[in-house]
Amino acid sequence: MNSRRINPFGDDDEELDFSGAWGASNKNASPSDILKDTLKKEAVIKDIVASQGDLKTLLARVKSVQAEVDKLQSGNATLQLYIENLTKQVAKS
Repeated sequence: MNSRRINPFGDDDEELDFSGAWGASNKNASPSDILKDTLKKEAVIKDIVASQGDLKTLLARVKSVQAEVDKLQSGNATLQLYIENLTKQVAKS
């Protein structure tokens, strides 16, 4: 299985190595490599948290718009009933 993938965030052209991404670290890695890996992981986590915040904001907006749509549909149903009643009254006259 190929463990090297292109960065899904597209913010750089560097290939990232996910072979030990969240598992055991490479025992032969230098402290510098370990630090780089840790910083990359922290950046990914920050991106995920930011994306979750964006999704929560979008979900709140969707719920707000859905509530507005429901209110408008209810109002339209009431108006439609009113128009039907007026039409019936005019037809009786």
